[in-house]
Formats: sequence, structure tokens, C-alpha cells
Amino acid sequence: MGKFEFTLATADDDAELREVLSSTPMMGQISVSFAREPNFFDATPVDGKLVQIVVGRDVEQGRIVGMGSRTAGPRYVNDQRTSVGYLGGLRLRPQYRGQGGLIARGYLLLRQLHADQVAPYYLTTIASDNVIALKTIAAGRAGLPTYHPLGDYITISLNPAAASRIDRGSSQILTRLATIDDREQIITFLNTHGPRRQFFPAYHTADLFEEKGWLQGLQPHDVMLAFRDDQLVGTWGAWDQSRFKQMVIHSYDRWLTLARPAYNVIAEVRKRATLPSPGSVLAARYGAILVVAENDAEICRRLIGAMSRELLERRDRLVFLGMHAGDPLLSIPRTVGGREYVTRLYLVFWPDQVPDLAELTQRVPYLELGCL
Repeated sequence: MGKFEFTLATADDDAELREVLSSTPMMGQISVSFAREPNFFDATPVDGKLVQIVVGRDVEQGRIVGMGSRTAGPRYVNDQRTSVGYLGGLRLRPQYRGQGGLIARGYLLLRQLHADQVAPYYLTTIASDNVIALKTIAAGRAGLPTYHPLGDYITISLNPAAASRIDRGSSQILTRLATIDDREQIITFLNTHGPRRQFFPAYHTADLFEEKGWLQGLQPHDVMLAFRDDQLVGTWGAWDQSRFKQMVIHSYDRWLTLARPAYNVIAEVRKRATLPSPGSVLAARYGAILVVAENDAEICRRLIGAMSRELLERRDRLVFLGMHAGDPLLSIPRTVGGREYVTRLYLVFWPDQVPDLAELTQRVPYLELGCL
């Protein structure tokens, strides 16, 4: 095995970090890579308030072989604002996989960084079909932190044409798109009703409708508001991140390669998302800040229906919505949703700093899909 060193990335590593992302696609029936073009660090505001990118370098080859991120930001834990970390973005070039000790050495640096006490523990997600990761980093091997399961996180693909019909019938709930003047009201609403979900982000005014906020890129016309008797009772955004983050189609399996032309013809007729050619960016938005007062199902349906009709007019065909499997509102988008993707949510901590698990598991967790 060659000589490797592990450090924090700097702006000088931008081009190589983006190259690592493009060379490590997630394989499957539809294989995709997650890009951060045109600059890797332009996307970091959505990752958290603290963002550290750990990189492993092959000293002899003079290149980055793998990377991972440690981020942290204020979240609500049992109604209290607490700094919570997130571990993500783990990538390792294929030719270096299986070389013993690389992952452990990367976690050794993470353990050293953890000494700053910015966050007492971390959240992370692992795809349910990522057998290698589940058998290694999540299996409690010596030297690695503990991964405590918190259930499944479900990502649903929503087609606006289908979702636009979810709220048929009369309703006392009125909806409209947000304006910049609604910002303070939205932030107050999110920080009042969002904490019913564990780890809900503690948003500040500067996080919304700002160039470098936590919700960077989410514009007022991308957020649908719901009102009852002039009282704000729900929010839902359709977040376009293509300016700084992209999902790129890497390849299709043999069956989809053959079926793609015919599928695209049918998809156009039905106003559904088509399957772009390999190398193309998948045009998709991320559902964001789905917060509903009192878990009211009618409000949720109205928000999804109204935003979907708006997206249809804009010719948007695909929205990804992420929710915890235990969320009481999950059944609503599922009635009009398409394919689902399952990841496993974990609480990560070092064995000598075990948090109060009973306290942390009292409420259904919340993660903002566009920030993962």
C-alpha cells in the first residue's frame, strides 16, 4: 500500500474534489453522480454553519483518493437549540477500495476534529443497498464511532402532474406563493412548528432568500404558503439547486438503455420526467421546509397540490421529497408518489461520549433532503 496523508481540503483542491465526485457514481439501475459545479465550495452553505472536508491523499501519486465531510449547525433537540453534526459525502476512488486502513485513518482525523466540541454527536445516512458501508463503517468496528440506528429515511419521487390532483375538492385553506416580505413570518413559523420533529434546523432570517444562507438558492416564488383565516399554517418549497449542485446521469442498465427511447415518448405525453442521456444533468427539484401546523393532513395536501400546479406551469417534471419513515405526514405524498429510495438514518458518536439515547429518540427525526 502506498503512503497516504489525511488533511482538511482547501480552496486549492476545488478541481480535484469535483473530479472525485464525478469518478465515484452511485451504481444501480440508474447510476448517478452528484456534482458540485462550477465550484465545489459554492455549495457548502447548504451543508451547515461549520463545514470541513476531510481528504485522503496518495502522496506518491500526488492526488486525492477519497473524501468525506464533517458539518454542524443549530438544530432543535426536544425544543432546545443544539449544535448537531452531520457526517456525509464519503467517496473513495474505486481503485483504492479495499486497501486496509484508509477508512479508519480518515475517521482518526475526524476524531481529532471532534475535540473542538462543536457538536456532541452527528447524524448520517447510508443507502439501504450499500452493503459495503453497512458492513464496515456502520458495523461498530474497532476505531470507528458507534452508529445507532434511527430508522429509515424515505425519498419519494413526485411528478407534479400526478401530485397536482392531491387536493381536489373544497377547502378552507388558501394558498399563495411567498414574497420577500413574508420572510420574517416564515422563519417564525418554521421555528415554532418545525421543532415538533427532532433535529429540525434552527433557521435564522439570513438562511432564507439569501445568497449564502442555509437554504441558498430557494427563492420566494419557490415557496408555497398555506393560510387559514389569515394565519400561516403551512409551508412547502420546491428547491432548485442546479446552480451549485447537480445530479448527473452516469449510466443505465441494459434494460433501461433499450427502453429509454420509448419510455421518453410516453413520459412526454403524460408530462412526466424523461430519462436524459448519460452525462446529462437530471432536471429535478428538492422538496424543502414541509412544515404543517398540527400535522394537519388537509394543509399538507393543499400545499403539495398548489405547488405542483405551479411547477406544471413552469414545465418542471420531478421533485424529490425526503421524510422519515415514521413521519405522520408521509402517507400523504405516498398517495401520489412514484419510486421510493430508502436510506438508513444513524446517530453517530464515539463510545466514550454516549448521548442520552432515550431523550434523542422521543420525536420523529427531520432532515432537509437538499442539505444532505
